[in-house]
Amino acid sequence: MQDKIEKIISMCRQEDSRWEGLVLLRSLKEKTTYKLIWPYAKDEDWMIRCTVIDKIGDLRQAKYTQKLLPFLLDEDATVRRSAQEAIKQLTKEDCSPLFKELKNPERLIREFCAVVIRSRVHTHLTQIILGFSTETWVPANRLLYIVWVSLKSSSESILIEALSVKHTQRHAIMMLAILQSRRAIPHFVSLYEVSSLRRHIIQAIMEMANASVFSNLIDYITVNGAEESVKRMILKIGSPILPYLLEKLKDPQLSPLLLPLLNDFTLDPVAWKQIEANVQDNALLDKYLQLKRLGFRN
Repeated sequence: MQDKIEKIISMCRQEDSRWEGLVLLRSLKEKTTYKLIWPYAKDEDWMIRCTVIDKIGDLRQAKYTQKLLPFLLDEDATVRRSAQEAIKQLTKEDCSPLFKELKNPERLIREFCAVVIRSRVHTHLTQIILGFSTETWVPANRLLYIVWVSLKSSSESILIEALSVKHTQRHAIMMLAILQSRRAIPHFVSLYEVSSLRRHIIQAIMEMANASVFSNLIDYITVNGAEESVKRMILKIGSPILPYLLEKLKDPQLSPLLLPLLNDFTLDPVAWKQIEANVQDNALLDKYLQLKRLGFRN
């Protein structure tokens, strides 16, 4: 086989037999020819480089992907196009070899890989999601971004799943916030126990900042094991959540849990009137709000 390939390459170098040699090179069938033709991928003749790259693409074995990536930067435009098409062929069934290249130092390679992966979101979604946990921080978060941009609101469940992967948690939190995901609230509460995520969670809640989000967060205070985290979140959010907290005081189940928090807020006479209107149990008010000190009651 080695002699056969050398003869074909020799034909490719001669003007009168060039095209016949290129056709013979492209028509090689044996997969074992890869190792024999690979050295010619770096040949000085751009036509030989193109033909070898095209042939490797025909093999459709993803393991050869990394070897072809440098040819995306080849000086010859035709070689670059051949490399692009060959890589697409090699990764048609398995695009995971492209994941690591999302942190490739060469911008053109990174961008090409991102474009190919994005084109495979609908066909290779399970494989891409697996990459969140198998890849390092940079590729994992770029995969997450690709899924989010491609699927938009349909990515909600995937982003919630990404909250369980340590190095995609922060980005998933903010993406869910932009999607205004109410389903994410219970997960934010659970993750608030992780000190390194607290700032991102509060920022996400503030990004969402609407009546339903604040209301859902306050309601979650009654869930077993969530009370302390919800209280800390309410106090961290501060004045933006106060109107919703005051409204929730009407609920006799919530008021005993929420009233103690009011001592950490600055309450004006208007807020106080709302408290008195919403909470009918004066004994409960006296217990938690130090009424005489506040001076809002006669």
